[in-house]
Amino acid sequence: MEPYFQRFNEVLKYIHFHLDEKLDLEKIASIAMVSKHHFHRMIKAYLGEALGTYIKRVKVERG
Repeated sequence: MEPYFQRFNEVLKYIHFHLDEKLDLEKIASIAMVSKHHFHRMIKAYLGEALGTYIKRVKVERG
């Protein structure tokens, strides 16, 4: 499972650097090297929340 952690950390870095842009799920899933469908399930398990919820929370916390 370690490679997934590395890929998801890359996804989170990408998101943080592009918070002010429209984030494309296809692009984000490609960074993780998984399908969009598979990505949704895995990122929720990894983060403990849905990706959209995570992005909104990070934007609020950033201010």
